[in-house]
Amino acid sequence: MESTIIDYFERRGIFDPVNECIGMQASQIPEAFIAYFESQDEEMKRQISQKLIDISLADGEKYLVYAYHALKLVLELCMRNFKTYFYPHKTALENALNDKKNLEVWCNSPQEGKLEKAGWHYSLILWGTLYILKSQSIGTSYTYLTDHAKSSHFRDALKGAREMYDKYFMD
Repeated sequence: MESTIIDYFERRGIFDPVNECIGMQASQIPEAFIAYFESQDEEMKRQISQKLIDISLADGEKYLVYAYHALKLVLELCMRNFKTYFYPHKTALENALNDKKNLEVWCNSPQEGKLEKAGWHYSLILWGTLYILKSQSIGTSYTYLTDHAKSSHFRDALKGAREMYDKYFMD
């Protein structure tokens, strides 16, 4: 199962066909993983969810390169009504978002951001995932990020994401 997740990130194995997606089709790449996820039994879905969380929160060399992409899949799955598989991991995600060192790194991330854990895009996805999971402990971090982030793109993206999630994902 871990190798299949890595295959998705590397666009190989059963996910090789996504290499053909270019331009607007590239936005459909996550659909390949979602279809794979949907085809699994409940126990395997729980295992895949755990592994995606492990990868997205990893600090070690083995998974760090995939952390952003794993978290992006977690958000995609949560937006597709697979939230229940991620509720057990909410505390770990909250701890990552609310960590003071992480907040400082994200606030000082450059304007363009980076698609890595130290970039503001990662924290935007992390915050969005927790918002969809209805976390009660992310308000302070949201305020801190919107008040202190050096990147105006980041601040605007956070505010825009909140509006979108409120409109489309809140019951």
